[in-house]
Amino acid sequence: MFKKSLMLLSLLFIIFTLSSCAKKEELYVINLGDYINEELLYAFEEKYNCSVIYEERSTNEELYQRITHESYDVAIVEEYLIDKLRQDDLILKIDYSKLEGYSEKSYFSDALTLMNTELSNIKDYYIPYFWGTFGIMYRTDKDGLKEYIEEHSLESVFINNQYKVGMYNSARFSISMALLSLGYDVNSFNMNELKEAEDLLTNAHFEAWGDDNLKQLIANDSLDYALVYSGDYIDQYYKSSVDNQEIKYSYYKPNKTIVWVDGYVIPKNNRNESLAYKFITFMNEADNILSNGSYVGYAPLNETIFDRLFSECDYSSLIDRNDFYPYTNESRVLKYVSDEHYNYLNDLLDEIKNKSRK
Repeated sequence: MFKKSLMLLSLLFIIFTLSSCAKKEELYVINLGDYINEELLYAFEEKYNCSVIYEERSTNEELYQRITHESYDVAIVEEYLIDKLRQDDLILKIDYSKLEGYSEKSYFSDALTLMNTELSNIKDYYIPYFWGTFGIMYRTDKDGLKEYIEEHSLESVFINNQYKVGMYNSARFSISMALLSLGYDVNSFNMNELKEAEDLLTNAHFEAWGDDNLKQLIANDSLDYALVYSGDYIDQYYKSSVDNQEIKYSYYKPNKTIVWVDGYVIPKNNRNESLAYKFITFMNEADNILSNGSYVGYAPLNETIFDRLFSECDYSSLIDRNDFYPYTNESRVLKYVSDEHYNYLNDLLDEIKNKSRK
């Protein structure tokens, strides 16, 4: 009888243990590839005794497809996609009362201006993650290249006829940067202006259309320079340092460029809204922003933590402070104009690349 009772107690203990494990909260997070310090995910799991199911995709377009077909509690996406998700009624408005300690007072005034003007249509739907821009990553061992880029700035990407240049394989960015170089609105849907941008890109004769690999092609001396995300340069710098690769490249930020702000959103079909707010709150703690920023190589909107990156993480040895700061007086923001506009740009880029190959 005693043995049976003992066996019953043991069985109940096992059932209770399994039941406790089964009740562990889960948080589903989706993000772009290699764009978070995953040590912070483990720290969040430990703090809240939960499990983070983390997923990465390589483009915002892939993120959109996943968000429309699967359930996530938090998604980290760029501002144009936030607007698309808002237009499609797929994300919640942010309930700021559920974000302990959150305040915009710590943000750069330029960032706040962007959020309250050009990004005002999405302001209630996201909490900022990082902000950044496009710049020119270039080889420092090519005679005259640094001077050439500084003289022609953004236009150097399009008028070159002596160096090997790469362009980002994204219709939104490549066509918008061409429009900006021509002096037009980066969100233009004017057919005459788009035709000029098409001709500019077609005649530029790019050595490569790439994405994250552009920074590697420059580091490996396969390209002389290219338009890249600001954080790509820092990411490649770290990788080259770890691999003991000689660093013969640098970064230049044109006055005319695109500035972006990405952020956390909460999809309407989430599974755990309460835990989602706890996660966003956790990620916005000062030390966690610093840890995340130093890992991904992008600028936080928080001015104090931006300063800490240079004082505590020695960013001054990697990049000029002004080049790392995303905003200039000629910065422009990409917007999600419409599905028609988006599809037209993608088709136009395909035509441009086909013509370039001939």
